Amino acid sequence: MVNDDMPGGMRNLNLPHFAVAFVMDVSGSMSPYMNDLNMSFDNFINAAKKNEKVAGILDVAVIKFSDDFAVVRHFMPVSQHGPLNLASEGGTVMAGAVGEAIEIVRRQTHFYNKTTAPYKPWIIVMSDGLPFDEEEVRNIGTVARQRESEGKHRVFALGMGDQWNRATLECLTDRIMHIKTWDFSDFFGWVMKSVAKVSESRPSEDVDVTPQKSLWVV
Repeated sequence: MVNDDMPGGMRNLNLPHFAVAFVMDVSGSMSPYMNDLNMSFDNFINAAKKNEKVAGILDVAVIKFSDDFAVVRHFMPVSQHGPLNLASEGGTVMAGAVGEAIEIVRRQTHFYNKTTAPYKPWIIVMSDGLPFDEEEVRNIGTVARQRESEGKHRVFALGMGDQWNRATLECLTDRIMHIKTWDFSDFFGWVMKSVAKVSESRPSEDVDVTPQKSLWVV
């Protein structure tokens, strides 16, 4: 069932939905790795499409940031996602993108609540360096943590490469992962396993999705 009045032509309105917003660093330093990032994201989407339970409830959005931010894809079912084609450019200004993710997650949850109680949405922030707007990131981090404490969402972060800034990501969340080799397969593999695990639970359950040691930052 598709409802054209809902964002992204949402399907299966009788089921609890699960929103995941990716906030992706596409600054100039990401240039050598963008093809791998695009391909790994596509592999995740394709895997989600093949899992009937996940495909029925998962809605994904993508926000990119460099000198500014843009919503590349508003929330839509994974079945409607085609290949991602992000390109690198500019510097690293993160706060606006995180703020936008918080807002679109809030709006999406509002739509979900018109039909059935949803799963707690996720915001996944991916960055490879120190942002230019550190103070603004601290400020939006306070908002993100406050809303998480109120049960509005869960925030995860991924530091990429050798120049990522732990203190920046810690402003947003304690759930921080790291990849050194620019191989995104383990990370997106964790995302896929985690959303599948969530899809088998009830929205009220607190599902443990702690990643393998190779990703987790202690």
